[in-house]
Formats: sequence, C-alpha cells, structure tokens
Amino acid sequence: MGRNKGDPARSKARPSSSSFAASLLQTPVASAVGFGGYLGSARLETGPSPDGELLMDVDGEASLHLKRLSKKDSTTKMKALTALTALFKDRPAAELSALLPSWVFEYKRLVQDSSRQVRESSHIAMTALVNSVGRGIAPHLRSLMGPWWVAQFDPSREVSEAAKCSFQMAFIGQKKRLEALIYCANEIFSHLDENLKSTPLTISDKATPIEEATEKHERVVSCSLLAMAAIIDVLVGSLKTGPGPLDSPVDVDVAAKTRVLVIEAATKLCWNHKYIREYVKSKSSRIRSAVYQALRAYIQHIPEVFKDSDMELVVPSILGTFSEKDTACHQPMWDMILLFARSFPQAWGVNSVKKVVFPRFFGYLRHSCYGSELLSYPSLLPFLSLIPPQYVIPSQAFILEFFSSFWSGRPGSQLGSTYRSAYLRALQECLIWAVKNAKRFADAEGSNVSDLQVALIDRVLLKLLWCDYIGTSTSQAVPVTSTPMVTTHEAPVDSTESSQTHLSRAADEGSGAESLSSKSAITNEDFIKDLCSCIVDTIQSLSGHELLASFWTEFQDICLKIVEEAGRRWQSSRENDMRILHIAEFFVVLGSKTSKNGTMDRWVLTSAVRPFVFKAFPNIKLLGDPESIKLLAKLTSMYGPTIFYELGISTTKELESEARDQDSKDHERMLQYFKEGIVPWCLDGDDELSGSKAELVLAFIQSPNFQEEWDFVVAHITGGLGDIEKGMDLKSVGVLATLLEKVSEIGGVTSRKEGVVGRAKDTVLEWWKSPRIDNAALRVASSNHLSNPACYRLVRSVLGGMKSDDRVPPTALNKATVQIETPGSNFQSVTSIVSDNAAKQILQILLMRILSVLAVSDTLWVKSAPSRFLDSQDSELLKFPVDQNLTEEILLLAATAVRVVSEGLQCLRSLDRDSTVGGKLVAALFCLRWGCPKLGDTPLAGDDSDSEVDSEEDEGSEDGDLLDDETVQRNPVSNLDDAPGPLLDETSGELQQEWILLMESVRNMRHELSPFFCKSFSALTRFRVRQILIHCLRDAVFDQNFDTPHRVAVKVAAWAKEVVTFTCESQGEKSDALDMLLASGDCWPQWVDVPSLLHIKSGQNWVACKVPEELQVSQTRRHQRFASFVDVLCRTLSPREVFLGSSASPDTEVIQDEAKSIIDSGLCSQSCRTWLVVELLCTWEWPGGTASQSVLPLLCSLSRTKRESTDFRLLWNAIETLFVGASKACNRDSSSESRAFTGFEDDKKSMDEPFLRALLKLLKGLLEMEDGWSKADTRNLFRQFVTNQDAVTFVSPICDIRILPSVLSVLMPTLRRKAGSVEEIDRSTEEEWQSLLKSAVSEWLLLAMSATPLVACDEHSNNSGVKWIRVAVACFPLNAAGGVAAMASAFAMQVSPEEKALLLSLLQKQFSREAIAAVAASAAIRRTAPDQGAFDKKRKQVVEVNLAKLVAAAIAYCWLSFGVEEWEFVLSRLRTWMEEAVVDAEEFAENVVSVVKETAESSEVESQSDLAVRGLENLVSEKDIVSTELSSTAVSVFSLLRGLEHLKGAESTDAITHIQTANWKSLEMRALEDVLRLLLAIGLAESAAANSEVGEKARSVIASWRKLQGQLWDNVADVALSASNQAREASIRAVDLWGVGTGAISALYALLFSPQPTMSLQWVAYNFLTSGQVLQMAITCGVVSSGEGEVKGEEDVVGDESQEALTATVAQIRPELTSVIGASPSAILVQPLTSPLRVRYLLGWSLFLTRLPSLAASSSTRERLVQYVQDSDISATLLDCLFQHIPLDQNVGGPGSRRKYLGAATKTSSAAAAATRAAAIGSVAFAVEGLWPVQKEGLVTLAGAMYGLMLLVLPAFVRIWFTGLRDKAMASAIEIFTTTYCSPQLLSDEFAQASASRAQGAALDEDEFSIRANRSSREVTAVYKKEEAGMDIVIKMPPCYPLRAVGVECTRRMGIDEHLLRKWILSMASFLRNQNGAVSEAVQMWKRNVDREFEGVEPCPICYSIIHTSNHSLPKLACKTCRNKFHSACLYKWFSTSHQSTCPLCKTPF
Repeated sequence: MGRNKGDPARSKARPSSSSFAASLLQTPVASAVGFGGYLGSARLETGPSPDGELLMDVDGEASLHLKRLSKKDSTTKMKALTALTALFKDRPAAELSALLPSWVFEYKRLVQDSSRQVRESSHIAMTALVNSVGRGIAPHLRSLMGPWWVAQFDPSREVSEAAKCSFQMAFIGQKKRLEALIYCANEIFSHLDENLKSTPLTISDKATPIEEATEKHERVVSCSLLAMAAIIDVLVGSLKTGPGPLDSPVDVDVAAKTRVLVIEAATKLCWNHKYIREYVKSKSSRIRSAVYQALRAYIQHIPEVFKDSDMELVVPSILGTFSEKDTACHQPMWDMILLFARSFPQAWGVNSVKKVVFPRFFGYLRHSCYGSELLSYPSLLPFLSLIPPQYVIPSQAFILEFFSSFWSGRPGSQLGSTYRSAYLRALQECLIWAVKNAKRFADAEGSNVSDLQVALIDRVLLKLLWCDYIGTSTSQAVPVTSTPMVTTHEAPVDSTESSQTHLSRAADEGSGAESLSSKSAITNEDFIKDLCSCIVDTIQSLSGHELLASFWTEFQDICLKIVEEAGRRWQSSRENDMRILHIAEFFVVLGSKTSKNGTMDRWVLTSAVRPFVFKAFPNIKLLGDPESIKLLAKLTSMYGPTIFYELGISTTKELESEARDQDSKDHERMLQYFKEGIVPWCLDGDDELSGSKAELVLAFIQSPNFQEEWDFVVAHITGGLGDIEKGMDLKSVGVLATLLEKVSEIGGVTSRKEGVVGRAKDTVLEWWKSPRIDNAALRVASSNHLSNPACYRLVRSVLGGMKSDDRVPPTALNKATVQIETPGSNFQSVTSIVSDNAAKQILQILLMRILSVLAVSDTLWVKSAPSRFLDSQDSELLKFPVDQNLTEEILLLAATAVRVVSEGLQCLRSLDRDSTVGGKLVAALFCLRWGCPKLGDTPLAGDDSDSEVDSEEDEGSEDGDLLDDETVQRNPVSNLDDAPGPLLDETSGELQQEWILLMESVRNMRHELSPFFCKSFSALTRFRVRQILIHCLRDAVFDQNFDTPHRVAVKVAAWAKEVVTFTCESQGEKSDALDMLLASGDCWPQWVDVPSLLHIKSGQNWVACKVPEELQVSQTRRHQRFASFVDVLCRTLSPREVFLGSSASPDTEVIQDEAKSIIDSGLCSQSCRTWLVVELLCTWEWPGGTASQSVLPLLCSLSRTKRESTDFRLLWNAIETLFVGASKACNRDSSSESRAFTGFEDDKKSMDEPFLRALLKLLKGLLEMEDGWSKADTRNLFRQFVTNQDAVTFVSPICDIRILPSVLSVLMPTLRRKAGSVEEIDRSTEEEWQSLLKSAVSEWLLLAMSATPLVACDEHSNNSGVKWIRVAVACFPLNAAGGVAAMASAFAMQVSPEEKALLLSLLQKQFSREAIAAVAASAAIRRTAPDQGAFDKKRKQVVEVNLAKLVAAAIAYCWLSFGVEEWEFVLSRLRTWMEEAVVDAEEFAENVVSVVKETAESSEVESQSDLAVRGLENLVSEKDIVSTELSSTAVSVFSLLRGLEHLKGAESTDAITHIQTANWKSLEMRALEDVLRLLLAIGLAESAAANSEVGEKARSVIASWRKLQGQLWDNVADVALSASNQAREASIRAVDLWGVGTGAISALYALLFSPQPTMSLQWVAYNFLTSGQVLQMAITCGVVSSGEGEVKGEEDVVGDESQEALTATVAQIRPELTSVIGASPSAILVQPLTSPLRVRYLLGWSLFLTRLPSLAASSSTRERLVQYVQDSDISATLLDCLFQHIPLDQNVGGPGSRRKYLGAATKTSSAAAAATRAAAIGSVAFAVEGLWPVQKEGLVTLAGAMYGLMLLVLPAFVRIWFTGLRDKAMASAIEIFTTTYCSPQLLSDEFAQASASRAQGAALDEDEFSIRANRSSREVTAVYKKEEAGMDIVIKMPPCYPLRAVGVECTRRMGIDEHLLRKWILSMASFLRNQNGAVSEAVQMWKRNVDREFEGVEPCPICYSIIHTSNHSLPKLACKTCRNKFHSACLYKWFSTSHQSTCPLCKTPF
C-alpha cells in the first residue's frame, strides 16, 4: 500500500491535489453522456470512455473520486472508495442515481481487483449505495448481477462477507433474492461464460506482472465455478420439486420456466467448455476444488448434461481424479465420485476405467490417500459397493489388488491412534464385506463363491495380515498380478506430490521393495496391537464360517514353524524371537474378546489353543526358548491347565481312583502329569530358562484345582538345598529365588473361589508363606555365600524386593503407593513372603553386615558409629569383626546387604510396630552413605527439602536475604571437591574393586530412600533413627582428624538437613531434632549455659552467663569446629528454623512416653534459642565465617517484626544476655579494666571480652538499620539496660560502669539527635525523655568533676574518676568524619546549656590550680620512687588519651565559651600530642626498614621469609595501642580546630579571636606537616615490607595492622586532602631527604596498591600522585626539574638510536606501576569484577593515562610512554577489561534491537556520562573519587571514564584493538556506544584544534601550508603549497571517530607527479593511523615529512617515510654497503620479524 501524501493529519475535506481542488469549484452542468459511456441505464458504446470525461450532472467531487477508481495504485483506490462510501451515505437517492452508470462500470472492474482491501471496500461502498438508492438500482441490475453474484464466493472471507452483506441489503428476504436471481439468470451465466473463457493475459492489463495476472485469473475462475455450482443448486435444486421453501414461495409456473431456462443455459455452458475438463487438470488446487463442486452440482441436478457418447471423455475427468494430492480437494472429490458412481453405473464399462481409474485408485490407496485418511477411509466401502461386479472381472484379482494397495498405504509410526483406528476399521469392514458378498462377484463371472472367499481368508487375512503381524515371510501371500499385492509406499511416476503432509509421511515411512520377513516393516507397537485386535475381530465376525477351519490349520503350521525357528535361534545364539511375543499377544486378545461371563467359546479351545499346545509342547521341551515357555505360561493363565488335556491323557496311565466321574479321573491324571512331568522339567536345575519355567509352574498353581500343590513345589526345591557347613546347593537356591521372584511379581493367586477374588495383594501374599521358605531364607542370609547372585536374589525376594528392571520409579512409588502411617490407622505396607519373625532375623543379619564395614574404618567417628546402634535387643547379635583379613569379605557382604535393603525397603515398614530393626537399617544406610567414599557429599535423590526451606524463607521475609553473597550457598556441598572419603585406603589396591562395588550399592540406595518413605515409620522409630544419626553427626563434627573444619561443617550440615527432612514430620519433631543436635557437651557451648529442660522457669526469657574455664587448645578447636557447623547449618536449613524454632502444641505431640524417657535432660527445648545466638555472637569468628556475616544480620532484621512477637523477643533477650555477660566479665577479668580504661572499642584485637564486643556490634547494627529499629526502641533500651533513676549513680545494675562508656558511645548519637520535621512528636513524652537524659548526664558529669583531675592520677588515685570522665565524654558524641562535619553534627545534637557548662567546667578543672598542685605533688612522690618509670609512662599515656577525648568533646560542644586560657591549653596539648604521634609513626617505619634489612643480610637464605614475617609480627604486636589511640584523637582534635575556620558564621565570634590570639596559625602549619608525615610514614613502612624477600606476606602484616586503626587513618586522610600542593611537595622532599625506605612516591604507591587497602588512604594516595609536580615523578623515575617541568634524565635520543637505547625507556617507568599495568590477560580478565587485583589494575592505568594529557605532543617523555605501551602490547588487555565492566547491548541490529538498545542505554548512562566528561577534561579523577567503597556501579563509571580518556590520548591503540575484534556483535555495540557518547566531543576538539592551528598559521603569516575544518561534513582540509607545486588533501572523519580510520583523498593537485602524490597520501594516512594525538598534530607531522623530502632527505626504505610515525625520529642508521638509511625502530622490527640481521635492500650483514 502506498503512503498518504502530504500531512497525515490532513482533514478529509481538504483537497489533496490541484485537480481535486479545481473540481470542487466547478458548477455542475447537465451533460448528455454519462461517465464511462452510460446514458441512464443504457450503454452507448462498448469501449470505456476516457477517464477525463465526467458527467455534467454529477458534481465534481464525485466525478473525481470515480475517476480515481481507474488508477492502478491500490492506495488511491482505497481513498476514493472511502470517500465514495461517505458520499453514498450522505447524498440523497436522487443525486446518487446519476452516479449509478459510472459506478456499475467501475464496480465490475473493482470486484476483480488484485487487492483484497480494494475488493472489500468496493462491497462496503455498494452496501452504502444500495441502502441509499433502494429500488433505484433496478435498471442496472442485469449488468450488475453477474459480478455481484460471483463476488460472494471470493476466497477472502472478509470480501465474501462484505459482498453477501451488500446483496442481502439490496434484496431483503429470501423471496426477493430468489426473484432477483431468476430475473438475472441469463446474465449470470453469460458473465460466468465470459470469466471461464478468460486467460491470464486477457483478464489483466499488459503491464500487469504475470504472477499477479495468474493469481487474479485463478481467483476469478475458482469464484466463477463456485458461483456456477451455487446458482445451479439454488435455481435448479431448490425449484425441482415445485414450490420453493415455505419462507420464499415461488409460483409453480415460474419455477418450471426458470428450471428450463437455467438447465438450458447451464447445459450450453458445460458443453461449450467441454465439461470444463481443462480446469480438472489445473495446477491450482483452488480451481480443482471448485471444478469438483461444479461437476457435483451438474451430476446431482442436471445429469442429462452427460451424454453416453461422451463417457470416454467424462469418466477420466471424474472417476480418474484419484491422482489428486491436495487434501483440501479430497472432500469435494469424493462427493463428486460417489454421486457419479451412483448416478451412472454404466460409466464403469468404458475402457478408461481399467486403464486410468483403477490404477489411479490403487495408487491413491498405496499413498495413504495422500494425507486425507480420516476423510477417505470411510468412503472406501461405499465406493466398492457402487462398482458393478461385471466390470471388475476377474474379481479375485481386483479385490486382492485392492487389499494389497490398501495394506501398502497403512499409516506410519508418526501418526496417532485416530489414524490407525480409522485405517483398521476400514480394512476390517472391507474385508468382511468382501467375504460376505463374494457370491455377488462369483455370480457375475460364473465362478465358485468359495474360491474368492478362500483366497480372501488365505491370502489377505492369514498370509497378509496375520503374517505381517507376526513378521513371517510367505511367498503365497502375493498374487501374480501386474501390481504386487504387498508393496511399499512408492511415489507416482506421473506427477510430483504437492501435499506437504504426504511428503512428510512418505519420508518417515520410507520406501523399498522388500517382501515381508521376520524383520517386519511394522515397527509401531501401538499399530501392532491394534492390528491384532482387528484380526481377532475379523475372525470373531467370521467365526461361524466353515472356511475358518483351513485358516486354523494353516495358522497352527505357521506358529509351529515359528516356535521351531525360535528354539533353534535360542540354542545357537541365545537370541529371543519377537514373533513369539506377537503369538502370545494374539492368544491373549483372542481369549479376552471371546470370553463371555468367564466362559470361553469352545471353538477357541478346540480349534486354536489345544491343538497348538499339543503340537508345540514337545518342540518347546526339546528346543525350548524362554519366550516359548512364557507363551505356554500365558496360555495356561488365560485358558487354564486344560490346554494340556491331550498331553496329560496321552502321557499318563489311568489311575485306580474312587473318582465318581470321568472329569475327576482326568483331573487326577492332570495332577499326576503336573507332578511327574511339569514340575521336574521346570524346577530341576538353575539355568537361563528357570524364570520362564517358574512362570509356567505358577500359572498352574494359580488355577483353583492346583493351588494345594504349592507345598509340594516348595518341598521339591528346598529338599536339595543342603547344609551350610557341608556346602549349599546354589542351583537349588537359584531355582527357589527365581520362583519367589515370580511370586513377588504376580503378587498372589488369582483364585476363582468365592470370597478370595478381590482381596488385597498383601493378604493374598500370606498364602505363599511356608516354614520351609523361612528356614531356607535364614540359612542363606546367615551364610557367607550371601554375595552370590542366587543367594542375593533369594533374600531380596523373600523380603518383598523387586529386580531393578521391575521396580517402580522412586517418585511414583513414594507419592503413589507409600502412605504416611498415623496412629490408629490400619495401613499395612507391602509384606514379605516369609514370616515376621524370620524377616526380623534376616534384617538384623543385614544390619550386622552393614555395620561391620563401619567398624573397620580408620576414621574415628565412623568407627564409633556402630556403638550407637546397640541396645538390649541387639547387644548379643551385633558383633563387629576387626580382623583386616576379612575386609574383602566384609565389603562384599555389606554391598550385598545394602542392595537387598535398598530394593526391599517396603518390608521395613511392615515390621515397624514390632521391632526397631527397620529404623536402624535406615540409619545404618545413612551412616554408610556418609562414610562411603565420594558419596557423603551427594544429596539424596528424593531430598526435595530445598523447595520446602525456600518456601519457608519466602514466608519469613526477615532473614530471606542473609545469604545472598555467601560463598556457601543453599546447597553447600556443591562447593566441595571430589576428595576420597574417610573409608577408602588408597594403598590397598587389591580392595579397590570391592570398594567400587560397595559405592555403587550405596549410590543406588540413595535413589530409593525418600522423605515420603522415611516418614511412613512410626514416631518412635523416627525418634530412634534421629537419635542415632544425630549422635553420629556430632561425633563427625568433633572428630579433628576427619577433615578441615569448614569442609566438615559443610558436609555435616548437609547431612543434618537430610536427617531433618527425612525423619521429621511435624515442626515439633524438627525442634526436638535440633535440640538434640545442639545439645551441650564437654566443649560446647563455651560462653553460655544451656538451660535444662526440667529447670526452665516460667517467664524466664534469657539465659545465664557461663563462666568460661581455661580450655585446652584441643577443646578450643573443637568448639570452633562446632560453631562453624552451626553457622553452616543455619544457612543449610534456615536461620529462622535454627534460632527461632517453633512451639509444638500439645495435641500435635507424636513422641510417646517411651520416647520421652530417652530424651537427655540437658537438652534445650525452648522455642527461641537465645543461648545459641549469644554463643555465636561471643565466638564471633570460626573457620569459614563470622558472626557479622550470619547472626548479626539476622538479629538486625528481627527489628522489623512486631514488638510482641517471638522474633523480637529473641532480639531483646539476646541484648539483655549480652549486657549481663559483659558486666559479669568485667567483674571476673581484671585485665578488662585496663582495656576498658583505654576506651579503644573499635579495635577487635585489643577488646578480647566477647560479650562486650558482641553487644557493641549488635547495637551498632541495629542503629544503622534504615527501617525496623526506631528511636523509641533505643530509648527503651537506654531506660531498661543503661540508666536507673532509683540508683545514686543513675546506672542500671545490669550495666557495669566499665562498659558504660562503650555503650554510650554507640547509643548517644541516636539519643541526642533532634527529631526530624516528619517525625510525630508527643511533647509531654519528649520533655519527659529529655529530662531523664539531662538528669543522667548531669549526674555523671558531676561525678566526674568530683574526681581527681586526670593529670594528677597516680597509682594511689582512685580509678573511678577516670571511669566517670570516660562516661561523661561518651555522652557527647562526635562525628568520625571530623572537621566541619563533626562541628555541624555536634551543633545538631540536643544538648542543654547546663550540660555544656558542666562539660566546660570539667575541662577547666584539668588545668586549674588544683590540678597543677596535684601534678607537683605527684611528681615529688615519683622522684622518691625511681622504679616507677614504667608506670609513669603508662599512666601518662592513659591520661593523655582520656584528656584528648575530653578536649575533643569540649571543642565540639563548648567552643563558643572558650577563652584565651582554654585555647592556649588546648593548643599546647595538641602540639605535644602531634609531635608524639609523628615520632611514634616514624620510629615504627624505621623499625620496619631495619627488620627488612636484617632479614636480607641473614645468612640463612631458606629461612629469610619466615624471619621477616615473624619479625614484623613481633614489631606489630609490641605496638602500644594506647599511643595509637592518642594519635587518632590528636588528629581528630586538629581536624575539629581546622573545621572551626570553615564553619558558617564562626569568623564573627569571640572564640575565633581568642584562638588567633593563642597563635593558632603557626601551630596549624606545624600540625599539618605532622599529619602528612604520619601519612608518608605508614606508607614507607608498607613499602619497605613490600620490598622484602616475601613482599606480599610481609606487606599483609603491616596492612592488617594499619587497617585495625581505621579511624586514625580516616582522620589523617581527611586532613591530608586539604593540604596545598606546596605542602604536599614539601613533605615529599622531606621524606626523600630523610632517606628511610624507598622514597615518598613508593610510599604513596604502597598505600594505593595495598593488599588490604584503606579506602580513604587509597584516595589520598591517588590524589597526591596526580597533583602538580608530583605527577611528573609518579610515572617515571627522576627528580623534579625547576625549569622545564620535565623529569631530569629524559633527554631526547639524538645520537645512537639503537633498539637497546629505545627499549631502555621501559626501565624509566616506575616499577611499582609497571608491575600493575603490565599484568597478563590471564591474570586480569578472569578475575571477578570487584576483585582487588582488578581495582589496582584500573587505578594504575588511570594514573598512566592521566600523565599523557599533561605532556606536549613533541615531548620525548610522551613518546617514550607511548612506545612502552606499543612494545609491551598491553593496551588490548586494558580495553578488554574496560568492556567487561561497561554493559553494552550486543543484539543491535536484530529483532527488537531498538528496544534492547534503549534498555542498554539506561544501564550505561553512568559509563556514558563518565566517558563524555573524561574525553572533555582529560582526567578521570572524578571517577576515582567515587570509586570507594568498591562496587560494580563505581567500576562502571571508572571504566567509562578511562575509555573516554584513552580515546583522547591513545586513539591509535584503541583503533587497532577495535579492528581486531572478532565478535561482530560486540564490535557493533562498542561502535554505537562510541558514536553516541564519545565521538561528538572528540570531533569537536579536533575541529577546535584545527581552527586554532589555522589561526596560528595566519598569525605567523604562513602561506605555504594551512588547515581548515568543516564541522558539518566532518572534514579537515590541508592545503600545501611549495613554489609552483601544490595540493589539497581532505581528511574525512568517520562518525565513530577514532574507532575507524579516517579517509584521505586529494581533491586538487598541481605540479606533483601521480606516483609522488600517491606516496604522500599513503604517508598522510600512515601518520593519521599511528598518531596518538590530534589530527592537526598528525597533519603538521606530515607537513614536516614533506618539507624534509623537498630538502632532499631520503625516506626510510622500510616505512617509506622520513619522519617515523611513532617516535618521530629521522632515518639515521645507514647500511655500509648500499648507504641507505633506516629508522632504528623499523630496522629492529625488520630484524625481529625476519630473524635475520641483514640489510633489507642489499642483504649485506648489517
């Protein structure tokens, strides 16, 4: 369709063309001649009038629309029709009547238009027209009716519906429509005749494409044929009987005349077109289908049209249409054929029937009716019945050919049951019809009727259907005819199949000409079964026919032959004959279909079964194969033992018996034959036929008259077993095992006695039990022959086990047959064939076999596992052999026992109530699987607990996201290696095979066990299983020799999950199992006491603290192992289930009293395991995890729950317990006082007290929660656990004063924070709270003031003063960020003036006269005690730390009240503290350097690494934490003082004036220098450690120690960032002059690339390295030059430019940087996106790239850096790494690419913005600043910025990498990213530089060379002039610049040779391709190259350039022979690639 012209929103009333606009202005004038040559309703001329001729009485709009209908464009026609439709609706009928002639003419053309939309719109317009004009259409009806009628049969449903709608609108009512058709009948047939005469060339214009014309012709012809059939049906068929239908009565005379008229017209039309035979052969299926319907109408209503003389022409066209392959045509084809055959029986006599019709019909059948089976098969029987028999002589050949063809077309295996049923139903019907109507054919040809019937039964039923069913070849089955009876699917030779359905079916079914053989073509088992049923139904339908006697005779001969062949095949090759199975299936179907009310038809036994058995049994005994014997068993089961009647009577003598009738005597003879003939033959000897023979014996036993012979059979077998001591007859064991296996399969007897039939399988199994079987099973199970296959099978079968092939799949068995037993239910599991007592003894023996393997293990927990199974019942039975010589036998017997138990699990439940052996066996199987090699890490197949746990976690949203980032996921065992288990001894190779066998048995067992099965045991059994398994699990956890702690935890947690999933049915059982698993022991728990189950008091919600004992190292390790196990258990089950548990209601309690007595009184059964949470928090760290990763997030998430919930109660109990534990620990451990005195809470190493550490971590975590934990909760916690108004000190008894400062430092920031504007405040409550807080703090301040000043504290002073000062300071929280942020934070706190005044007074007291006097007195005392030096130093440090904290708090909250005296005191103390901090840090750095030097000078080279690490560890351990805390506080104080200057409004206060008076400025400069020295000192220490022999290990020691002082270095970093460049450079020079270590730059690199980095120090180090003059020293070695801004020692290489001189530049780049950016791709690209190695790599490259923009393009340093990148080829790795971070859409260009790209653009917005910004400013510092904390988003921004900077400074390397990408999708995505976000900025910079270069050239008055830029066309033009020569070179920039190379072309040249021009263009392209800079720079370089060439300098013969494209050097290395000069870089590359050192031109050695 075309597109609307002009504005799409244009109004319909607006003219779309000038002609249309002109027509709207015309005045209608009458005209004599109408549009299209019409005048009224009469046509004046045949040809159409010109399109421009319009009716004068029609307005211009309508005439223009009518004119546009003749256009070829369908869009134009659609617009015109739409407009006309609206016009027809709006105009009155009078105006529209003038349009009718023109419309009729156009309508006749429009209804045949190729566009469906045009045709549909035409009818819509017609509907509107007839609705408006009404009867006005009558004058034009005759010319209109033909097209109108045909249009109603358009193939498009929309078009035909629109045409019908218009027709019905014009003629409302059936009568009017019929009258209209009668009125226009002649015109309709004339129109049809015209259409049928048309051709593709005449029906369309010459310009129409042939394809379109052909399609139009096919549509018109098919519509015309359908219209012809419809008009005949309507006007002939409906008027045939006189009056029409009741709703449209037609006059009889009119109807008669109409019929005559229509018949005449239709006959004429048919004869004129020669019975429309030409369209029968049409290639269009649409036309052929229409032809069939038209011919059907003629045959039905006008049969006289077919003349007898024309039958030779008509018959091939009608009856010969069986060659039709399109299934859509088959329905009308069959309607036509059947109607013709019924109407013209004489037509079968023409010659073409046998030559054409029958061959095509048989081919139609052979090809499965070409896909229309469901349609054609039901029509076959009617078709056969319509064929006159006199025309198919000889009839036998015809009928046999029919069945042969029909059989060849049988459906393939790919078709469904519907097709098979239809086929076989038709086959059966036709065969029965042929047999029963044989007399009809016999009479026609004068033959005997039996001949045809015999042929049908023999050749079709027997030798075709039956032989093909069983797959037997027979030559007599195929008659000798022209067409073989049985043939395969052949393609017709006369045409090609058009049906895709048939093509697919023929391809599936294949082709060939093989005759039927034992390998039958029938491979579909479903078809074979259906065919068998078809044969039986046919036989049953003909059962009364005498001809079946010969059938049964031949049938038996064939079957006997098959039995004989099957026996010989079995004897020769041990292969079964599948034909036997088909015979058996046939007899089964025959018996089931002929049995009525349990009575078999006698003819089946006498004619079929008994004769077959009598003849076949001797051969089966002689050459018997298993399938033949099974055939006898099936016959016996189906028809009873009477099938052996003839054999029994003929082979036994008549017994002298008291039987009263002959039947009883015959039965006794049959019993005798059974005992003497059948039983000995079947049960003597164990061979391959035993199974089949056992089935035959059981078939006899299942008969009602033989059921009492079961004891005789068992006695016959067990009599030959023998004695265990003397030797056992294994053959008899095998026979008995086989027999019992068959019993297990059949499940019991199917007795016909009343009351027995219908009983459950379990009940009838009791019938098979026998004491002889019990004794035999026990003897075999207790023998050492159990591993023998026969013994194994016997034990398995008696326990109800099944063979592996016969077992139900585990899922089906568990969910379909296993029922969960509940108390009081009568459910009984599948029973065994032995008695319950015997079954118990057998299972106990098997349990002993399994446990004996565990007893000989070398692993402690496995070896002790058997002892867990002993009790009073089993103590005498379970004896474990320990003799290693029996290991092989033990393994074999255990493997067999596992196989028996796993295959007979159902027997365990039947003994559940009487014995626990079943549960113990299940527990033993679990233990064996856990201890078996490589199987303990594999979850059970039936374990679906994952889904259950996941669903539980979904319900509990609090802890659902705890483990998302854990290394060990929901199934931790998946992370374990396949290491051998604890049992396998790899040195014992002779036992390898036995171990493999055992492992296979255990592996197969795990597929049988499932939660459904295990939960079917009773509650008591499940409890005992749990008890055994949990004891074993605990032993495994505590076994230190088992495995590494974390691996053990992962394994045992997975096993514990199995125990809970498999043995716990209710939540109460799960809770009890966990209590049992977590019960207390000798080393667990360590920190808390587990409350006894019997001593829990009502309302007791927290547990008491346990006083820890001095545990040995081994016990501590055991405790750590168990803590690790508990952690993994929480993640394996769920934290909610382990910590919170669930309370079981009393009515759901399932454990009985006996089970309760077994429970250990030491177990904890409370629902919330607070003690477990506290224990893990106090332990804090364990192998493989910490509490901060597991328990702490869980507790914090519980704060979101309701306050009255159990979840929140667990949290509150944990907090309360931790408070109590921390307080008790302070009273217990005197060393904690000194630690608490220092107040260094954040240092985990210095705070060893576990309760206080856990409490503080938990409180911090809760306060950091954005939701859940509220400010009200914090206040409640403060009221309950911290303060107490009734106490004198306002301190709660539960909170010791020594832990109070630590707690307050955590709580006070929240308690002091002012309420936000959005918070709802209850004023009374708020005032009450503020009063409480003010009272408590004021009281604590007063207590602190009452104590001795800090400076006067000595050994005789009371430490309570120091404690209260620490409490007071903790009440005034400080922001850790320091500076302005800390001051602003303090200002925002709610602190009353009274509190501030008390705090200031406390500070003033420290330098008051009283304090000075106290200091003097203390000094006098110390002078008299010379041994107090150590105490004096320690005391001073402690005093200074607490004083510094007091000063910091006073500055933050009271600085406005400071006077000069206060400031002088603060500044003097600050200067002292800073000096001490610097001295301490530099001493530490010097000590590290000396340790490294001493280690390097050590003579013991092998132990240098250990010496270095130990030395540094000792140095770190000796570091005083008090001095470190003092340094941190000093820096904080300095940061606060600097923040005052920048505090808004502070400059106008008196406090600022006072501090200036106190000489603050001079102190500030000194203190800032001290802070920078602190920063560089720690960097020097780490750098020195990195340069040791064990760099990483030693470096990690220093980094770990430094990371512990996080607050100190964060404060240092905050202050250092504010330092000026001059201060930074001065500090770096000072460190270099100090001479310790490797220098300041190395120190900064050590902080930047630290293995354990501190985020703030990393950013400071990067900021220092990229600032000012430091950047010049950061990349390359050397010192700063004051003149040129370059690094000294980097002069240009002007002299000797050998490759050694060039490659030496690599050594000038700092080694710290090269080691990072030079990492291999294998080391970088495989790392996780946030790995530290990858972060260091990106930081190193960002430094390198930042250096390049600061260097000039001609700088030698820049050239050498670029050369380094080029030589080392490391840029590609960087780019690969960057695009691992930048998310791109790689589906650009594919389906939905626009949508996907938009989505990718959203994700890459941060990377795109960073790339654009970096390309604009030439720096990535903004991205590095936001990198920490390291996350994927920050790395995306950094990667985008680095990519943008690389495009700016190294575009050539990016271009080379991009062109080498093989992933096209990736390349396309990168190109789009660059084009969208980077190229616009880069192009703008290029054009700006080009413009600047032009301006510079104009300023210098350079006329020879100029550059101009054109931004719109992305072109840069270089104009070069040299005397009279000149040229213009245009450089075209691609949109994705610089990814793709720029284009270079010469637009004008003058006086320059073509060869020279080409050379210069190539040279320009080379410069642009290799230039890592601006285009203008490359152009300038090219200009200098051309200038040198004009000067006479010869180019390098290798690169054909004078100036080298990379290093810009001249060719100076000359060959001594040919005197040619080369670039050194080109020559080096030539030597390295050619592997020769000869001149490239003259080949002389260079």
